[in-house]
Amino acid sequence: NPKPSSAPKPTAKKKPSAKKRPRRAG
Repeated sequence: NPKPSSAPKPTAKKKPSAKKRPRRAG
């Protein structure tokens, strides 16, 4: 099913959880 690329995907947006990622590395 071809979808319009102009449509923003929820997964495309970066989640705040990414901020916790570096915290774990530390």
